[in-house]
Amino acid sequence: MNTAIDLRIRKTYLALHNAFTELLDKQRFEDFTVNELCDLAMIRRATFYKHFADKYDYFAFYAKEMVEEFQSQLPPVSQKDAHEYLLSMCHQLLQFMSQHKKMVLNIKNSTVFHILLSILVEQTSHDVIQMLQESDLHRTVNKKQLKNLASFYVGGIINVVLGNLHPDGSPDEELLASVQSILCGLKSSTLG
Repeated sequence: MNTAIDLRIRKTYLALHNAFTELLDKQRFEDFTVNELCDLAMIRRATFYKHFADKYDYFAFYAKEMVEEFQSQLPPVSQKDAHEYLLSMCHQLLQFMSQHKKMVLNIKNSTVFHILLSILVEQTSHDVIQMLQESDLHRTVNKKQLKNLASFYVGGIINVVLGNLHPDGSPDEELLASVQSILCGLKSSTLG
């Protein structure tokens, strides 16, 4: 019985995710309502409110799920080469943004952008800290320095990528090469 409930909840979340993504592809977060989201997902409002307080609460859940999906495509955290891990992270971010250009623009121009950015930086920084701890770098810096270094890398990559979006929402094609060049310079001086 519990499996059936879990399956129904997963189906509800999937329907909401698909509807939410479709709405974000068309308009900013502020411009649609819970009613529109529920209608498109073909779920009742009561079902939505059983799981979420409001659309902001759902957005936080959606963002965490999206970041987890993004992270699942990265190489294992135990990979020793920090340079390759960070480059792979940048590549995945660019690929996601290329696939969801309109959504990226709608979120970037939305008041909830800071929520998504905060969740993305927090969760991704955790993985980068773990990766840095497993590299040789952990022997030369303390825990606070690792946390700051991880935030620096993640924030820097995200800032560079978002700062180089074309008006249509697509990332600059030369951006990955530019980030790779920057990381190579950092690798020789810090990441070892």
